Amino acid sequence: MQTELGKIASMVQTAAPGVTPLEKKLQEFSKRLIIITVGLVILIFVAGLLYGDTVIEMLKTSIALAVAAIPEGLAIVATLALAKGMVRLAKNKVIVKKLSAVETLGGTNVICTDKTGTLTQNKIEVTVISSAEGKSDIKVDLNNRNASPDGKASGWISRIAVLCNTAKLDLINGEIKEVGDPLETALLKFAYAEGIDIEPYRIKYPKLKEEPFSSETKIMATLHKAEEKNMIVAKGGIDELLARCTHYLEKEKQIEMDEEQKKKWVNEAENLAQSGLRIIATAFRETTEIPDKLSEQLVFVGLIGMLDPLREEVGAAIQECKSAGINVIMITGDHPATAKNIGLKLGLIESENEDVLHGNDMTNIENLSAEEKQKWINTKIFARVSPRQKLDLVTVLQENHFVVGMTGDGVNDAPALKKAD
Repeated sequence: MQTELGKIASMVQTAAPGVTPLEKKLQEFSKRLIIITVGLVILIFVAGLLYGDTVIEMLKTSIALAVAAIPEGLAIVATLALAKGMVRLAKNKVIVKKLSAVETLGGTNVICTDKTGTLTQNKIEVTVISSAEGKSDIKVDLNNRNASPDGKASGWISRIAVLCNTAKLDLINGEIKEVGDPLETALLKFAYAEGIDIEPYRIKYPKLKEEPFSSETKIMATLHKAEEKNMIVAKGGIDELLARCTHYLEKEKQIEMDEEQKKKWVNEAENLAQSGLRIIATAFRETTEIPDKLSEQLVFVGLIGMLDPLREEVGAAIQECKSAGINVIMITGDHPATAKNIGLKLGLIESENEDVLHGNDMTNIENLSAEEKQKWINTKIFARVSPRQKLDLVTVLQENHFVVGMTGDGVNDAPALKKAD
């Protein structure tokens, strides 16, 4: 349970879904009916006694009236209505597992959606690399490979793409079989097109140690055995990786990194992200030791810009939701500028001035003020969010009487999916 998957499993167990809107309405109706019935029965009982009837006679009459006032057929009528809705949805190619979901779906007024693979196609491709040597547009062509990269920044970026990577790319009868995360397989295809033979290269530089990517550090780093010195390669979020870099690479020279340089690279990442690209920062370090901590005292190499095309039908679907009075909220682990660009393209937000809420700025739900809760409710795009924050967002919306739909395809969406209506 200490692993990342275990923590998510724990959240799934504790994220109990609330009662459905229909159940709430029936509970409310039942309470009102009981209050009215009890009131009328007491009134009739007292009136009967005043008119001279016996206590036993009026008790029998009152009990009979109370029983008659309770609609026993209500549950059957509700079930039949939901079953009819289920059949209508099935004719429109919608499969419903629970009867109550028919009414909940009709009452939904907020949809929280993951971005990658839901709003986008999850067919990621490297389109830009940017280093101290300049920016290059990339066209990944696996049938027209370049020469093996040299020791400059572009060469290091290709190396990092292969070694700091757990995915596989198998060539079987001229066809490529991808195994692993789409982002990592996209990096392998880029490196292969740049002239690196993946498996022979990994054999040449065997992995000695790994610091896997986590939602806290947003960095992955691996240590590899090389001929003279060991080699650490790292990739991750621009802000997090730059904080671990002491130098940057320019024409094979390692130059000390100052605050001005860091600002320059943050701005460069922001500019690339504003055009809708996912940004990965890369770094390395050569060492004769096997350090305890890999992601420290690194040499910054450059940025990789990756494009994940939008699903064609999503824009129309969002507009249809809006016209039906449903508020659509995007929650993603991507860079805020990338998320905002996607939101503008899809019509999720109307202008550049609308705020994107960063995961770092989201307070734990236990410490949230009423003002912060209202800000969450009014925000359309959440970026760099963790599975816990997705769950907290759904909880806040439900506490404010919204009926919440959640859609996503990753294990990190599971707690929020279970908690949502």
